[in-house]
Amino acid sequence: MRELLGKQPTKMVIKLILMSLFVGFMLKILNITPVGLFEWAVETIGHVINISFNSAEKIIGYVVTGAMVVLPIWLFKRITERNREDKIKNAFKDKSNN
Repeated sequence: MRELLGKQPTKMVIKLILMSLFVGFMLKILNITPVGLFEWAVETIGHVINISFNSAEKIIGYVVTGAMVVLPIWLFKRITERNREDKIKNAFKDKSNN
């Protein structure tokens, strides 16, 4: 228990009670209840998750749309590079055989 509350547990308990009293008083003035605070936290977390999934959905859509253009160009470039490399290798083989 001393590890959790420190060297003077009684003093720490009194501090915690006074802080709880002050925070409770301020929340009461602001008309905030523990249930309302909890509901707000749950709604906020749900809203953040909803925004995250919507953003992820949009990003995936952008990636798929871009891939429809990029992948065929990349594939064409790879095929033409390979053919060009093969032609260059064959040209050097032909010269070394002569």
